[in-house]
This record gives sequence, structure tokens and C-alpha cells, in this order.
Amino acid sequence: MGWDFLIKGGLVVDGTGSPAFRADVAVENGRIAEIGPDLARAGSGPASGATVIEAAGRVVCPGFIDAHAHGELEPLADPSAASKVLGGVTTEICGNCGFSPFPLVGAAREAMEPASVEIGIERDWTTAAEYFERLEKRGSAINRTFLVGHGTVRSAAGALGAEPLSPRHMPEMRRFVEEALEAGCIGMSTGLIYPPGCFSSTDEIVGLAPICARKERIYTSHIRGEGNTLIEAVEEALEIGRRSGVRVQISHLKVSGRNNWHKIGKLEDLLHSARREGLDFHADQYPYTATCTGLDAVLPKWAYEGGVEREMERLEDDYLARRMEQEINERAGREGYWDEVMILWAGDKMPALAGRTASAIASEWKTSPFEAVRRILIETKCRASAVYFSLSEEIVRRIMRWDFVMIGSDSTARNVSGPTARGRCHPRTFGTFPRILGRYVRVEKVLSLEDAVRKMTSLPADTFRLKDRGRMACGCVADIVVFDPEKVEDTATFESPMRFPVGIEHVLVAGRRVVAGGRLTGELPGRVLRAG
Repeated sequence: MGWDFLIKGGLVVDGTGSPAFRADVAVENGRIAEIGPDLARAGSGPASGATVIEAAGRVVCPGFIDAHAHGELEPLADPSAASKVLGGVTTEICGNCGFSPFPLVGAAREAMEPASVEIGIERDWTTAAEYFERLEKRGSAINRTFLVGHGTVRSAAGALGAEPLSPRHMPEMRRFVEEALEAGCIGMSTGLIYPPGCFSSTDEIVGLAPICARKERIYTSHIRGEGNTLIEAVEEALEIGRRSGVRVQISHLKVSGRNNWHKIGKLEDLLHSARREGLDFHADQYPYTATCTGLDAVLPKWAYEGGVEREMERLEDDYLARRMEQEINERAGREGYWDEVMILWAGDKMPALAGRTASAIASEWKTSPFEAVRRILIETKCRASAVYFSLSEEIVRRIMRWDFVMIGSDSTARNVSGPTARGRCHPRTFGTFPRILGRYVRVEKVLSLEDAVRKMTSLPADTFRLKDRGRMACGCVADIVVFDPEKVEDTATFESPMRFPVGIEHVLVAGRRVVAGGRLTGELPGRVLRAG
């Protein structure tokens, strides 16, 4: 049999951090068949029928693995994964921050209803196994692997508030986690600032994490605080790893809020000390100085207790609203906080608010910023989203250099048209990986090319135990990216976030070309990557 593709004359960056070298790459039956100089010199044999991709002046490397993604419903609505694959991503790690599209039982099913209706998806699955089957029937341009979300599990078990868990809750939650891992989930995630995960104790998480440890799966966490309580929250994540024996991944590592930026030294000492201790943990990061999540993330956690209906009742209560406003202002601890909160999506009735700050909206409405936010939350039933400009560029660069930190977009795959194009998004959705290669490698030289590729390929592949991926080596799955190192860059901005990057020329997934000449081919070779 002959080769399917011959990628000629490129600079091979193998994903391990080793120096780049010039070579040809042959692909056959979905895997890398051979790597070497001038493989096609004879003009016959296995090269004779191969499709040739000329790669002179280009980098050839493993497909990028998005270490922190949120592909739950969108993959069912649009299989193209356009924003990811045109940026070189061939695999996503999904189910982060405590949210997964399974188990869909009880309150967990109800919570997913608004988003599924909005995007036109019928929720005809319950378990992880059923969801995986549905996703594979739909097809995908990229691969996805999943964590089971602790918040979803807690909702499915009916544990929605801060009251102590009943005798039935933990056994039911353990059963849900076991079932998901058995179906192929690579671990469990928590979102400890979001309801209902924010009501859980450390002991509760430690009670579930050993299930992952026994199966050699991972525990990832959107920790309990990334600003005022950052150090305590990181210590909790590390404690969970020590007590349960589970491998730990800290999601979107950052220092949030100007009044907390001085903590970076203490954070660095804490994490490097844990590494020297031998604790098995990693972290991921997106290369931007603004975060993005629900607008109601500004509220104190007691506002969430009991679900969205109770949250709405509290927002509509003037006395409780005043209490919320006071607590938010005390927590912010500075003037100008509301200048850093920019609305991303405020529902179909208020589209003009997108891209405007809470303080600017408040000025127009002649009210306080909190009252403006309160009105938006009530109007959208607490589904509005926002960007928070709370990070330091210097700290972003500092964290990026740490050898245990990989790259994750913290976003779902979207397109510029169709069901996944509704509303605005953070530019990280379209720009994360090309931004690393363009800004932080070529322009600012924060990372070498080889180390940047390692952080986007072999490091996440090893951390999440993705077999035969993340490396340019014979026998590995042919998830491959070809890009122009002199042109690759992100074009998405906060003002115009839904713009595709440039410089990513060819992308192969399992040996099939999903991007050719910078354009989607329509091929859907992606699959669900199950643990084991």
C-alpha cells in the first residue's frame, strides 16, 4: 500500500521540546508512517500515489490539544468546529469547570434546557455513554475527550444548596461518577465558584476524587477563588491531590484583580514547592488579560442557593439586592471595578449592550452599575455573560513560562454563521493557539517555538493520557498541523472577536485533511477519545 500524504520539506517540531529539524513526513492509514529527509527522492514506491503537501518554509507539528475546552452542546449543533480547527486544534478536553452534558437527570436536565432549546438540540440522552454515541453519530472535524462535571453530578443528585448532604447524596454522586468513568471519561472536574459546586466542602471532593485515582484518571478544578482567596484555593486543590492520590489539573491559572497581583510570588513558591514535593499536578492558561464567564459570577455565592429560580427571587428583592451590592463593592476593594466588566451577551432583547461596560451602561441608564447588572440578569434570567479585564500581562507571561503549564482556550468551538454564531464571545474562542505562536513566540519571544508546541501537544497528551497523540513520531495518530511561522497570528479582538486566525494552512485529523489551504474541507474524521 502507498502513503496517503507526503508532507515535504517542512521544519518538523515534534512536540517533545526537542530542537526542530527539516524532514518529510509520510502519512498512511491515519498514522505517521515515516519521518526523514527526502522521502520521495525515488519518485516511486509508497510515495508514488501520495497527495503531496509542500511545506518548505512551514512548521509541521502535532495537532494542538486544547487543554481546557467547553464543547457540550455546540458539537451537536455544528460539527465543523471551525474556530478551533482553523486555529490548529485537533483535540479538545471538554466537560471542564464542573459542567458536563451528562448525567442528564433531575435538576441537571432542567438546567440544560434553556441552552439546548436556544441552539436547537434535542436532549435525547441521559448517560455519558449515550451522549458519546450521539456525538459520534453527528460527526466532528476534531476529536473530543470528556471529564464528568461535579456540578452536574451534584445537580443530578438533587444537592443544590449549602445544606449538609443527605445520606443518599454521596452514594448517588459516586454512582454517577463511576458510570461516567466506565463510559470513558478521563476524569472529573469541579467548578468551585459556580452553583452547586460552590456549596461543596473539601471533604466532599475528597470523597469522590479517589474514584478517579483508582482508575488513574485526573481531577481538574476551576478553583474556589482566583483573586482574594487565590492562595487558599490553590492550597485546597493541592490538598485534594494529597489526600486522595488523584492527579490534579488547575484550570485557567491566573491572578485576578489588581489588588491581588502582588500574590504572584507566593503562588509561584507554593506551586514549585508542591512540584519539588513530588505532587502530580499541572495547570492550563489562556493568553489574554481578560476572563470570561456568566455575568452573575459577580454575585455572592449565597445568591445562587437553590437554583436559578431562587437566584431570580433574590435579585428581585430590593433588600437582598442592596446586600449583594454592598458585598460586591467590599470584595472589589477599589474604584473602577465596574469599568472592567464588559457585557458579552445580554439576550436578544438587548443586543446593543454587547461590548459595553457595566459603568457605561449605568451612566446611560442613570443608575448604579450594580443596578444595571441586576436589570440585565433579571431580563436574561441570569444567563447574561461578561468579560472581566482583571489580569496583568506581566503575570500572564510569567505563568506561561512555567514548564507544567499548558494552553487551553476555555471556550467552545464556534462558527461565524449558523447556530453557534449567536451572540459575542471572548476572542480566545478564535485566537488562542495562533496568538501563542504569533505574539508570544515570534514577536515577544516569551517562549521558544519548540516549548510552545510542547505546551500545546505532548504536555496535554501526557497529562490527560491520550495515547499515540501529541508527538510527531512513527506510529502516532496523524493529527498534524502545517503553519507559516512568519505569518501565523490571531485576528480576533474584543471589539471583533469572531474572526479566524491566519497562517494555519493545513490540518490533518487521523490522517484526513480537515483544513487545506487555510479553508475547511468538510471532512469529519474526529471521534470521542475514551479513556483506556
